[in-house]
Amino acid sequence: MTIGDSCMIADRVSFRTADHAFSDLNVPMLLQGEMRAPITLQEDVWIGANVTVLRGVTIGKGAIVGANAVVNRDVEEYRIVGGVPAREIGNRHSKIREGTEPA
Repeated sequence: MTIGDSCMIADRVSFRTADHAFSDLNVPMLLQGEMRAPITLQEDVWIGANVTVLRGVTIGKGAIVGANAVVNRDVEEYRIVGGVPAREIGNRHSKIREGTEPA
């Protein structure tokens, strides 16, 4: 797992870099081993509370993941995603207002 600079990760977030294999119907799932893939959070990512991020996902620079989402595919830079499964609900480019300052 790779976490970039300036990321924010809320409470009860789960990063699942492995999952059970289940493709062979003749072998119990318990005996099929695991499928593994890394997770990458690029810089300046914000992950809300109760989020689950599944194996192999990259969350792009400046992205926001809303609370309770399940992220099962890559998130592009500066996108805002939410839901189960997570889908794009906005982007930070459209949220920028001229002349605003952070509190």
